[in-house]
Amino acid sequence: MPKEHLKAACQSAAKQLIVRLLEDPSTFQASLEACTSGISAQMAWDDRDPAVAQETLWVTNNLLCRISPDGAILNKLPSLRSIPAWVPDIFQPWKILEEARCKRERAFWEGQREKVRTNMGNGPTERSWTKTFFTSKGTLPGVTDDTEAAYAVGMLAVIGSVLVSSPLQSFFSAMCHYPEWQVKAQAEVDSVCGDRMPTHDDIQKLPIVRAIIRETFRWRSPVPVGTLRLPDASKPREGVPHALREDDIYNKHFIPKDSVVFALEWAMNMDESRYPDPTSFRPDRWLDATFPTYREPLTHHPALTGHSGFGWGRRTCIGQDYTEVVHLTLVSAILWSCTITKKRDRKTGREIPVPWYDFGPFAIVRPNGWELDVRPRDGARGKVVGREG
Repeated sequence: MPKEHLKAACQSAAKQLIVRLLEDPSTFQASLEACTSGISAQMAWDDRDPAVAQETLWVTNNLLCRISPDGAILNKLPSLRSIPAWVPDIFQPWKILEEARCKRERAFWEGQREKVRTNMGNGPTERSWTKTFFTSKGTLPGVTDDTEAAYAVGMLAVIGSVLVSSPLQSFFSAMCHYPEWQVKAQAEVDSVCGDRMPTHDDIQKLPIVRAIIRETFRWRSPVPVGTLRLPDASKPREGVPHALREDDIYNKHFIPKDSVVFALEWAMNMDESRYPDPTSFRPDRWLDATFPTYREPLTHHPALTGHSGFGWGRRTCIGQDYTEVVHLTLVSAILWSCTITKKRDRKTGREIPVPWYDFGPFAIVRPNGWELDVRPRDGARGKVVGREG
């Protein structure tokens, strides 16, 4: 799918997001998730219905609970899988819930696929991942039938919603903890864009914005891939396991076939030899030649593509370009139009603390809720967003 189609969708979504953020900052996390789910629904099915974005979120959240070690009870007590089939379901409420979840997920994804099929039959339609399947049927590697296509597109929509929104939520946390970087980024956006809203086409001229996004992914990875459960809440608690198909030797360590291995993204991001002062949010590590992560030219670096969180080799994430376009568009638009600050207590006037590291328990982690303020930078920009949105 041409990148221009995604750029246009993100630009429109950014304007709607800013309106929601300014109307009610207390729901910023829900607004971010609705925004990213709306973009993924448009890419997946050319569907702009907010109800479809919300259903995508429902499917995503319930699927995450099912597959996360800290989620469904079967993941905590695997022995429950050995209960004989003749035991009535009334004694296995988790089974009833999972069957209902699967039924609702399948009905949604297959229903969206059929909606696209119907719309295509009624006349010309916009591009979508599902339309690509129908128009390329028989030529897409690995996709053998309509059901597989519905699930493949549905999973892309899932990843494009919560996994993309998690770093955006961490960006809001970073701006509360490190407001000096918000000021620097706003000055950069102003110098490039002036009184117009930034677009993805400006991004080569916005290295500070790109550095903030890249540092957010390092500082608070959406998939830290840690150990299964740690009592210390400052450490990641979930992981995505892999298994070796044959014996291997890594850094002189013998790893036998069938071993379960975790690629610990958190440890990579906290490697002091590569990231000095690793626990601090420091976008300058991508902009200052004295840091080992600095690369030139700054018109292209730093970039999200190639970040270790997307994986490597044949298993590398196919959504790197998608993620980069969404984040660059939304973050630059937010910085141009809004100022994010800690919320002040109405009675005392004191700032309400923002948690340093307080994330949910699932495989894709998201910050738990906190209070903040989002204010328009000036009335003129608010009018631009309102008029264009």
